[in-house]
Order: sequence, then C-alpha cells, then structure tokens
Amino acid sequence: MKIKFLILFPFLCGTLNAALNADEILRKSEKYRSLDGNYSVSVVVINQMANLIQDESRFSVKIKDNTTSLVEQVYPASSRGKKLLMINNDLWMKTNDIKKGIRINLDQKLTGETANGDLAKTNFYIDYQPKIIEENSSFYKLHLKSKHDQTTYSQINYYVFKEGLIPFKAEFMAVSGKILKIAEYAKPTKKIKDRILISKLKISDAVVKQRSSILKYENFKVHKIDDAVFNRASM
Repeated sequence: MKIKFLILFPFLCGTLNAALNADEILRKSEKYRSLDGNYSVSVVVINQMANLIQDESRFSVKIKDNTTSLVEQVYPASSRGKKLLMINNDLWMKTNDIKKGIRINLDQKLTGETANGDLAKTNFYIDYQPKIIEENSSFYKLHLKSKHDQTTYSQINYYVFKEGLIPFKAEFMAVSGKILKIAEYAKPTKKIKDRILISKLKISDAVVKQRSSILKYENFKVHKIDDAVFNRASM
C-alpha cells in the first residue's frame, strides 16, 4: 500500500502570514488536527516494516475534551473490547482479561509505533509551551515543551507551513532531547463543519526508519456524548 505524504508545499502565493508569535501559530495549526467539544472518530492503524503491512488494528475513539476520552479497540477480534479511558489526564486500561481498570502511561505503546496518547489526546496547544526555534520563507519550526508530566512526549519539534499554518511534521522527543519518533502529516482533506482536518499520518521509528505505523481517521461525528461514557465504573 503506497500513501503519499505532504513533505513539500507548492510555491507560496500572495502575502505570507503577518508576524505571529509561537502561541498563535500553535493554536491555529492545531485546528487541522482536532475538533472542539464532543465528537467521535474511527481510527485505523496499519503497522508496516519497510512498507510491507505487518498487521492492522481498528479503534473507536470518543472525545469529551483534551483531558477526557475513551479509546476502544474493535479489531482484531483477539483484542476486541480493550479500552483506554483518560480522565483528567490519568489513563486507565481494561481488557477482557483485566476486569478492573489499571492505570497506565500515555507514552506506553498501543500498537506498532503508536502510543496510547497518540489516540487518547488530541491537541498539543493545551499541554505544551511553544517557542519558535527556526523560521524561513516556507515554514516555522516550533519547539514544544510539556507544561506538566501527564503528556505523551516531553518535547516535540513541530513543523508548520507559513501558508495556511498547516502542520506537516513532528519529531517526538525524550526528556534528554533524543528524537524517538517522527510523524508526517498528510495534507488536510476531510471537511467537518467549518474545518478541514488532517485524516492521515505516518509515525516512524527515528532509529529503525523502516518501522512505521499509518493512522487513518474516518467517520468523524460531532455529537453530544453522555458523561457516563467517561466513567471508570462504566468501562
């Protein structure tokens, strides 16, 4: 399966964005990656080695806000029913073998190169303090530093095109600054209400670059989700 990712941008047209600070750039760019308020989305994760498909997983994700969400695995059958519930940034896991939810970390691997927090958390703007560390005629490079210890990654280098403030790459880093994984965001194409969302990305191991996961977001639905869904007792 071949997927084209947005790594280059057409020649700039018109006037570039007026001088923006790092906070504004991050806030506006995140509108391509998530919605506000209650919504649900299906996520397909395809794990690859050297572009050869190894396995596939499917998840149903319900979002209340950036601190509260429910991720439920629906495929393959052997993992169906696995749930990740995030409440106030604390993450709990329940499986068919684990009847009582246990607390786990956002940075633990969910499948392939995908961490629990890659699905459970939806917005960098809430959790990270941005700083512009590089700028040229085409893009900004932001350094995002975690505001607290309940994030998936301690630091992120985040690349945003000046034209449209569209994110196109992220480097996920350890506390030491070592790059762990690299995310490449596809061009936003999914129109939901007043937004056009990125619905596909590739996350690659920064060392073993042949190892990667493709995440595809489908069936976005903006709707009121009962608070009871986000209750540990109802997992």
